[in-house]
Amino acid sequence: MKLRRQLAAMAVSLLTTAVAAPGIAAACDERPGTIVPLYSYPASGTWSTLIEAKKRFPSVPVIAIVNPASGPGAAADPEYLTGISRLREAGVIPIGYVTTSYATRTPEAVRAEIDLYKLWYPKLQGMFLDEMSNVEGLEGYYRDLSQYSKKLGFKRTVANPGTATLRSFVGTVDTLIVYENSGLPESCSAASWQRRHDKDNFAVLGYNIGSLKESTVDSCTSKVGWVYFTHGGMPNPWDGLPPYLNKLLCYLK
Repeated sequence: MKLRRQLAAMAVSLLTTAVAAPGIAAACDERPGTIVPLYSYPASGTWSTLIEAKKRFPSVPVIAIVNPASGPGAAADPEYLTGISRLREAGVIPIGYVTTSYATRTPEAVRAEIDLYKLWYPKLQGMFLDEMSNVEGLEGYYRDLSQYSKKLGFKRTVANPGTATLRSFVGTVDTLIVYENSGLPESCSAASWQRRHDKDNFAVLGYNIGSLKESTVDSCTSKVGWVYFTHGGMPNPWDGLPPYLNKLLCYLK
């Protein structure tokens, strides 16, 4: 209960300035960007590599998904505190990972992890809702979690159905990952109705991609607002960065 009271007080303070301050979502709509699943420990060289790439291409929006332990973990980690601060200083937008287990987790359980992220890692700027259901009728589950996150001051929410989803889920969060799979997507706009919505609503993540062509990035970013590709493969394609990271950011510039 004490944690809830602390967060409620923080939410009231943040809401009083929300109207005057432009949101990250609006700032990122102007150009295509990349969403990087940064599933490595901050002390590894991976975080520094991403930071240097962002500094090299400062105009490219970069979101980094921070994932201490498939969630916030059991306690605040000083390495993550430092790493998140470094990401912010470089202009990267760090967001915290939680899983919804396709809406089988109770909203209370997910909110409890969001609370911990806010308490332990206050410099995070958003939340990532993994394993998003695409079953009709569950839109409110995700809309409520997104709104809850924003009341705590998290400015951006991203959710991951990992595949083409229902049109009714557009707007439940800021961005939907409509492709997470091995190889390049046949089309970065799997459903024709997607083209009637702002590209910022959609992202694609591809792995097992050995090399990257500018034409691939151009084709995708004509349909979606966020792309990320890597050479990594299963069981964890997201524990490193692709050797062509700088090339990707250059193509997005």
